[in-house]
Amino acid sequence: MHGFMHNQLFRYREYVENAYAEYSHKIYIFLTPRGERVPKDQSDEPDSWLRLSYTSIVTVLKSIEALAQGRAKELIDDYIDFLEKENLVKNDELDDLALNLYRKYPAVFDLVSTRAVPEDGIDEALREIYLSVLNEFKQEGQISDCEPEGSTNDFLFFTTSKMDEYLENRSHSISWEGPDATYKYWIYSYPGTLKKPSVVFEVNEAGRSPQILDRIQTLRDFCWEERKPIKSGKNVAARGLFKLCEFDDVGIDESKTLRIAEIDEEEIAEKIRNAIDRMLKFESSMFEHLEGEKALSESDVSKLEAEDRQ
Repeated sequence: MHGFMHNQLFRYREYVENAYAEYSHKIYIFLTPRGERVPKDQSDEPDSWLRLSYTSIVTVLKSIEALAQGRAKELIDDYIDFLEKENLVKNDELDDLALNLYRKYPAVFDLVSTRAVPEDGIDEALREIYLSVLNEFKQEGQISDCEPEGSTNDFLFFTTSKMDEYLENRSHSISWEGPDATYKYWIYSYPGTLKKPSVVFEVNEAGRSPQILDRIQTLRDFCWEERKPIKSGKNVAARGLFKLCEFDDVGIDESKTLRIAEIDEEEIAEKIRNAIDRMLKFESSMFEHLEGEKALSESDVSKLEAEDRQ
């Protein structure tokens, strides 16, 4: 079977075992169009993976489709339709159409298949570059923590010592779970691809103390003044998550890249390094503003005390 990076499933499992060590039960699912077996060269425990096909998912969804109503039914119908159109499940009508087209224009389809189909692993190659740069920043002491090398996540977090202290953040993982995850900086993949990333500053208001909420509001006010407001549609307000600042002009767009060999690793690394550096400088300007506000406030207090003494 093609389409895997070296030891891809082994690295997935190793990451989960380390990142979620406190969970006693973990289920590994190998999801493929036809429910194929895990290749033995991709995992040291191939039998520990449960095989699941998209056809099985559609079968389950169709069995509950009649019970669903409103928006839930729309989502189920849309997902089934998507899987069928993407040829991830059997669809006799589309299969017949594709076969007839191929019979008419075999040379064209063969050429497209050979020359214009994106190679697997482009996102993975970009992720490795981004993670390498993030960990360079960590080693240099410019950030306090970041997504570890070897991660398979599409959203790559990093944190800084100053913001950790200001927002009392003690979470150093991708998860928002727990009372101590107050913010994250991200190399942000949207929509679900690292080919065109942005760098984001996001906060978590859910369950915060009044003091932390006040500090978040102060940061929001500053970001509103200094950067264009983030569109509300991108905020996850129901979960208390809000983007305060987003640099979406990173300059990386590999959406049309077809081969890993076409990626200029040095250029990509430099661009993501510059984007992270811009966010860190923006953070510095936030704290300079806060210190200036504090100094003004203390000056006002001193003047009032002096007036009282007079």
